[in-house]
Amino acid sequence: MRRLEKFRRPSQARGDVLDRATTIGPPASASRTSTGGATTRGTDRFRGARQRLWPLLLPIAALAAYHNSFTVPFLFDDVSIVDTRALHEPWSLQLLTGTTRPLVQLTLALSYAAGGLHVAMKRPQNPRAHGNLGQALNQDGRTDEAIVSLRRALQLDPAYVAAHTNLGRALAAGGQYQDAESHYAEALRLDPGYAPAHNNWGVALVDQERPAEAQAHYEAALRLEPEYAQAQNNLGVALMRQGRAEEAKARYAEALRLEPDYAEAYSNLANVLAREGKPAEAVHHYERALRIDPTAAEIHFNLALALAAKGKRDQATAHVAEALRLRPDLEAIYRKSGLLAAR
Repeated sequence: MRRLEKFRRPSQARGDVLDRATTIGPPASASRTSTGGATTRGTDRFRGARQRLWPLLLPIAALAAYHNSFTVPFLFDDVSIVDTRALHEPWSLQLLTGTTRPLVQLTLALSYAAGGLHVAMKRPQNPRAHGNLGQALNQDGRTDEAIVSLRRALQLDPAYVAAHTNLGRALAAGGQYQDAESHYAEALRLDPGYAPAHNNWGVALVDQERPAEAQAHYEAALRLEPEYAQAQNNLGVALMRQGRAEEAKARYAEALRLEPDYAEAYSNLANVLAREGKPAEAVHHYERALRIDPTAAEIHFNLALALAAKGKRDQATAHVAEALRLRPDLEAIYRKSGLLAAR
């Protein structure tokens, strides 16, 4: 039975950072002439203070929304985590309302209010504006649109390192690995110390079943940033692909030391334990992972296999049913387990 391993696309803490746009406050209202009454003067003072504070509230709200929206893990089967950074000239109403993630939608709306859209519309030659939209589209799974935006950013600024890295991610997501690797290589030529480019390149290599080459990039990323939790987890995946289970477990454990709420690292560690014939320990780690990310279909399925190995078939069947609800596109895999009730 094929076990679904988890690896996460780069979390916001690792580099999913929107370039800061100039904050645009509301238009100044016309000045008021006091009539001399105390109430009027007090009201004018209040309004004046509110106008002064308003420009400060927008960036605070935008930062808070950004911080919350990009911590959502990306679910993939058996690969690594990617780092990004990325705008498309026309931020249409469809973009703001059509996104599938409410917090991403909130971030896009606040970025618009804070000036990101203003920059894209009023200054179409600003590469950061196009790069920011490309990042947002990447995060929302709109890869083709992201590629257009990121290519435009690079036309305007060929030395934009983050845009090269983000474009590499988008191209790899579409299976254009050769083009993706060329952009990772260019990012590293421009900035040899940019660890996310090594990490993302490793992801693309694991996707192509080239784990030894991916290992070299993860190790390079960790030499640059030793506390890079995602690269530790990804290195564990590359090591497991080479049959080096003990080394992989050590990397997953280190990722969890660096980032205790790392669902994918718990899941990957549980996968190793399950393969070693330790279903009780595996169940413990799968359950820890699901407490962090209860919507991860792959973890529900792997937990079901471990529970079945312990003879807890009813619990196993419940988790397979939940996996099917979350990811109906994987039904063929679920049915091979024999734990999915006939429909």
